[in-house]
Amino acid sequence: CVLPIDYAPSIVENRSKRHTFNIISVGRFDFPHKNYILGLIDLYSKIKVEFPYITLTLIGDGTTKDRNMLLDKINKLSSEHRRDISLIGVVPFAHLSKYFNRAHLSIGVAGGAFAGLAFGIPTLIARNYSDNGCEVYGYFTNHNFPTATSRDPGVDAEPLLRDVITMRTESYIDLSKKCYETYKIRHSYEPMYFFN
Repeated sequence: CVLPIDYAPSIVENRSKRHTFNIISVGRFDFPHKNYILGLIDLYSKIKVEFPYITLTLIGDGTTKDRNMLLDKINKLSSEHRRDISLIGVVPFAHLSKYFNRAHLSIGVAGGAFAGLAFGIPTLIARNYSDNGCEVYGYFTNHNFPTATSRDPGVDAEPLLRDVITMRTESYIDLSKKCYETYKIRHSYEPMYFFN
């Protein structure tokens, strides 16, 4: 059984050039549960000063209260930074490839993190209920991760984000392959994970 999304070496090689750099996150806007999204907006704005070509794509939705909280956070950014944030809304599973194939780094929890792996995108697992910005547990390449969700303290995502932006092409391709291999291993023993 293979999910209807798959790793494409030609896409990964093209993505590895990183002439642009798009960060993607897929998930429900549910705060404080997914506070990492609010922290990611701050991190994006901070790092965009140094890397003006980065963009941010957020796929998902939430209650009116949570959506307004997200919009308030975005509206505090400069117009230049706001311009490069795409709020997509809910996307049917079959159409996710349109966005993931243009992404260079995925940050998320649970199914959102797993989706990044399936496209061979370097993926960072975010912390649930983070109150310290965008906390992560590292790249989702360790086959021993018991889950893609946790409340345990993480580390600041900034050094890892900088690492992915600036790493050598060969290192980026290798990391992409490792992420996809993690997806294949997890999918082989839990084939309905993403759908569930």
